[in-house]
Amino acid sequence: MKCIYKFLATLAIVSCTLACTVSPFVTNNPDLKSPNELQVISICYSASTTSRNDIIEIAVKECVKKESKLKFWRQDRMFNECPVFAKIRVSFLCVPNEN
Repeated sequence: MKCIYKFLATLAIVSCTLACTVSPFVTNNPDLKSPNELQVISICYSASTTSRNDIIEIAVKECVKKESKLKFWRQDRMFNECPVFAKIRVSFLCVPNEN
């Protein structure tokens, strides 16, 4: 019985450590058409370990057309492809400059 408690304690410690170290990352987009067929960038993140600037920095780098502006499109917390430690998915539109 002590082995089970040790195992559960170890599992809890590892889980907490992973939850604190998950960096935001690009993921699949929602199954929705984007307005005007603009490029969509979706990022999984944990609200407790990620700043807005971290997310925007990643999204800007992913836009195919450089000098594009990011526009917030949607956010979802359930039924997405993000893992439990980075459960929030935010999606941006890459809006090209009109120059």
